[in-house]
Amino acid sequence: MLSRRDDNLERAAATLKKFQLEGEALAALDHPNIVGLLDVGTANDTPFLVMEYVAGGLTLKRLIEQHQADQKTVQPALCWHRVRQILSALGDAHAPPRQLVHRDIKPENIMLQAKDGDPAHVKVLDFGLAKFVQDGTETTQAMGTPAYMAPEQLWKQRLGPWTDL
Repeated sequence: MLSRRDDNLERAAATLKKFQLEGEALAALDHPNIVGLLDVGTANDTPFLVMEYVAGGLTLKRLIEQHQADQKTVQPALCWHRVRQILSALGDAHAPPRQLVHRDIKPENIMLQAKDGDPAHVKVLDFGLAKFVQDGTETTQAMGTPAYMAPEQLWKQRLGPWTDL
């Protein structure tokens, strides 16, 4: 939720559009490896999203940092288990009728939790930069985290499921 009101009307409108897009994107998804949307709206002209709480969650970025600090290796089977869940979530988002491209897949947007006997259950987060491909494969802005962006995002053209992969 935004902590202050933005008096720049153009920026405020862009922020509201971003929240509405994320709400629309999340509302279109229902997958066990994608964080669930509970509510979307505005309160006192401030947009908000209420998403599923990921109890005991740890971002993949934080897990990688812990492994590096402890000089631990990751078991290949556990790594593949996580990758399969991420690909399953993205496959669901990419599939018709949604055809939604996340555009910001990175370790900070992957959360892990122990759930239903699975110590490495994955949740994909943050669909704030998502794009519905049926609206076109071109984009006017290069959006995402530069270190994780696909070349077509930088070139602002031909976005599709491959962009997330």
